[in-house]
Amino acid sequence: MKSLLKKDVGKKWKALSVPKNEENKPSSKTENTNHYYCRRLKRYLRRRPLDWYLKWTGSAIIVVGASIRSTMLYPFVELVVSGIGVATWLIVAILWRDRSLIMLHSAILAILLSGIINYLAGG
Repeated sequence: MKSLLKKDVGKKWKALSVPKNEENKPSSKTENTNHYYCRRLKRYLRRRPLDWYLKWTGSAIIVVGASIRSTMLYPFVELVVSGIGVATWLIVAILWRDRSLIMLHSAILAILLSGIINYLAGG
């Protein structure tokens, strides 16, 4: 099990690795070692700041929006999905206080909102 996790996690395995003398480590093979390593993984993931989750969620939403755009079947859905992704990245940019990202995502959001208004107006 340990070698399988080591291959999957890669470099981050060091952050998850446990000293041999740690008290919470299962003492025998009959104990549930999966539960032990899952607790370690959850503890590691709790260290992530809010912006980490927002930027990856926003990136995934933008990729979904681009996938919808490539079909050219649902233009309104694409505008809304992309707008949600860009708005998420705008929040990240504000959290980071990065003026260039704030300007970029504000402009993109304004363009997408004008497209949504144009679509709803029937133009």
